[in-house]
Amino acid sequence: MNMLLNFIHWGPDPVLFSLGPIELRYYSLCWLLAIVLAYILMLRVFKKEGKSQELLDQLTIYVFIGIFLGARLGHCLFYDFAYYKDHIIEIFLPIQQVNGSWKLTGFAGLASHGAAFGTLASLLLFSRKYKIDFMWLADRLALVVPISGAFVRLGNFFNSEMIGH
Repeated sequence: MNMLLNFIHWGPDPVLFSLGPIELRYYSLCWLLAIVLAYILMLRVFKKEGKSQELLDQLTIYVFIGIFLGARLGHCLFYDFAYYKDHIIEIFLPIQQVNGSWKLTGFAGLASHGAAFGTLASLLLFSRKYKIDFMWLADRLALVVPISGAFVRLGNFFNSEMIGH
């Protein structure tokens, strides 16, 4: 069976389409779908439980920031610390210094376990500020995390990151 799989070449172009210098990548699209679908599903839960959309909007902002900060810091600290300790600005801005000049590159490098820590931290901050039980929030978020994670992993697959490279 392994020999049959050796004939499959997986190397798709990670760019879905380009408009001049702007590229839409499968990975970005999958992240967008994950966030939008999670919001739609959480909106249904919030409405059913009598919570306001404004509260969900605030929660979404907290979690979004927590996910991306955690994922980015997780990658930079755990996987490429030797590089980023000398290029700290590249941790937080989507740029890279190339031959003495700055180049807009987008963020390359997010770690899912960093995203998990960032999500938990954002839920703690949110629950304290809005006086909502942390476990209630975590329980509701647990409904959308697997679906969102599946979309992100699909994006990893299109980036050829999930096939053993």
